[in-house]
Amino acid sequence: MKVGSFDYTCVNGHCFMVPGLSLYGQGIMWSLGLGTPKYINLMDDPVYAEIHRMLKLFPEFQHNNEEENADILQKIFGVACDPDDDGSEFKLGATPKCPKCGSREMKSWDVSIEPKIWDVLEITHNRWQKLSSGDKKDALYRRLEQLDFIKQSSV
Repeated sequence: MKVGSFDYTCVNGHCFMVPGLSLYGQGIMWSLGLGTPKYINLMDDPVYAEIHRMLKLFPEFQHNNEEENADILQKIFGVACDPDDDGSEFKLGATPKCPKCGSREMKSWDVSIEPKIWDVLEITHNRWQKLSSGDKKDALYRRLEQLDFIKQSSV
């Protein structure tokens, strides 16, 4: 996917340019290890819709409004994405990694003044799609537990 670019400044004052776009429902997911960017179109991603539907099946989330569930979905969606080459997870809403100091804490960012066009691969879900529906539910449940959205069972 061809995308534009954003200029970021990390908290340590390092300026750098990365792939980015600001279209509703589309964005860049960053891996938490290598910092690899991957394109995602949430409006067209069937796995994103599947996770959204599955989340509503858990009793803990049936009474949430759409905004509450969307916030949770953003935090857990990486469980359904294929990992980066180093095995790290891709995350919605993650910031890029500063190439100079490795910080993910950013002071500012905006559309690049002198944009560059980047060719970014799309996020994939091959591993997720091979799971049975029961295994998908278990993986989602474990992620919800890890992030303290569901109290851990005492089993």
